[in-house]
Formats: sequence, C-alpha cells, structure tokens
Amino acid sequence: MSDTDASLLLNALDKRWNEYYAELKLCRREASREAIHDLRVAARRLLAVIELLRTIMPHPRLQRMRTSFNNQLDNLEELRDIQVVQAEISEVIRELPESKPFLVHLEKREKNLLYTTEKQVHLLKPGNLIKRISTVRRSVVKLYEDGKDINNQLFETVDDAFGLVLHRTEMLDQTRPATIHRLRIAFRKFRYMVEIVHPALAGYSPDNLSQLHDFQDSMGYIQDIEILLDHLNEFTEKETKFDPEPVRNYFQLRHDDAVQAFFQDMPKVKSFWRTSMKAAFPWRRTPRKAGPKPPVPAGSGEKAENESGTASSNPESIP
Repeated sequence: MSDTDASLLLNALDKRWNEYYAELKLCRREASREAIHDLRVAARRLLAVIELLRTIMPHPRLQRMRTSFNNQLDNLEELRDIQVVQAEISEVIRELPESKPFLVHLEKREKNLLYTTEKQVHLLKPGNLIKRISTVRRSVVKLYEDGKDINNQLFETVDDAFGLVLHRTEMLDQTRPATIHRLRIAFRKFRYMVEIVHPALAGYSPDNLSQLHDFQDSMGYIQDIEILLDHLNEFTEKETKFDPEPVRNYFQLRHDDAVQAFFQDMPKVKSFWRTSMKAAFPWRRTPRKAGPKPPVPAGSGEKAENESGTASSNPESIP
C-alpha cells in the first residue's frame, strides 16, 4: 500500500474542506446561481467524507457537523429549485412565448430568495467550522499514527452504499417517478464516496467517474422537470387567467422521454461497483474466452462479427 493510499481519508478531508471553504467565501461575496450550485455540491462532497468518518469514528461531533451541513443544504434548496426552473423556461422562451408570465414570476421569486439566502450565508460563521474541521482532522491523523488500516472499512462502507443503490434499483417503477428520486439520493451518496476512495483502486479509470456523473445527471434532469411542473401548478392556482397547457405539455413530453431513456440506460448501474465484498470489481473481471466463430453462410453477403472483450486492467484485490 502506498503512502498516498495510507492517508486516503485525510487527503479527502483536506481537499473537500478546502473546496467547500473556497465556495463559501465566493457565495458570501455574491450568491449567484453558479455560486449557490457550487456551494451545494461542495457541501455534499464534504458530507460524503463525514459519512465515511462516522463509520470509523462514531463521535457525536461528526453527527453535529452532519446536521449542520444538511441544514445548510435545506436552506439553499428552494432557491436552487427556482433557479433551475427559471433556467429551463429561459431556454425555451422563444418556442413557448406564452410562458413569459411564468418566467416573470420566477424572476421575482428568485430575487426575493436571493436576498434571504445572502443573509443566511452571511450568518454562517467560518471560524466555528474551521475549529470543528481542525478537531476532526487531528482525530484522523491520530488514527493513522496508531497504525490502523482503515481503508478496508472505507470500502465496506461504499459496499453498503452501493447495496442500497441496488435495492432501490430493484424497486424502480416507471409509473412512479418517486422511485427514481429515491434511487437518485442513494446513488449521489454512493458516487461521492467513490470519488473519495477511487485513488486506492488499482486500474480504476477516470472514465468511470464520468459515467457516474452522467448516470446521476439523467436522474437529476427527471427530478428537475418534476419540480418545474410543480411550480407551474402553483403559479396556475394563483394566476387563473394563465393557460399552463402548452408549457405543461411541452415539459411533460420531455419528462416522459427522459424517463424512458433512463430505464433503457439503467442496467449499466451494475457495472459501477462490486456486488459484494468477495466479488470482483467490474473493471477487473476477466472476460470470457470467445468461442469458435460460427461459419458464414455462403452467399449471404454478411461478415461475421468478431467477438471481443475488455481485458482486466489489474487482477489484484483491493489494497
């Protein structure tokens, strides 16, 4: 095991904290759409480190930190939703000029929420967060100084997170979008954990991380459209003269297409991680040997298709 592997969790804590702190400072200067999004992502990635830490150091301090960051995310959620819906409507305003009153409503709502969010962000006290993170970091350093091999515990935690992903995959129902939403929440947690532990995975390709991102985005887009339709319904209840049908029909069609595309792509989820502690990782499995090629019928005009497999990049077990 390399020195880098030996300090895997410590490196992740330092990196995620620095990213979060940088985004927090930017957001305190200007709570723009991009700043809000980046702060939420940084907070979720830091939460993934905290979740891993809790499996090794079940200290009440970590639970309090977890609660604190979850509260931050909750406070930013309504503004994030409005901004996502506003972006979607802005992109189709030429196709759907009748959606203009809805867009104006969203812009006013965003302005009010930005004012509230800026105050909430400025109420956050970075000094308190720095003290908490410093205390946690010292505890992690001590774990390594004591010679504890905690990497296997980290991988077992990721196994558990992926087990929940597989369970929620089995519960998917194309007629119940809520089942996709529950899978998305579990998958996001799993994905952020993989981002932390992947440096210790021999043969792990950066392309795998891109596939995790794209798979999560496909579910996120479905959820975003559902949020848009919910806000459209709320607006229609207040503005009875507004006809929502053109906008609703347009985005309902997009939603249905996105759901269908996701279910077609969904089987690939099993290629993202091992199914148990004793199973091989998908990217390390030795492919089956190709059997003899079937004879090509004379005069068929068709070429026999060569069988191929992806060789295992590294047959070793987890460090």
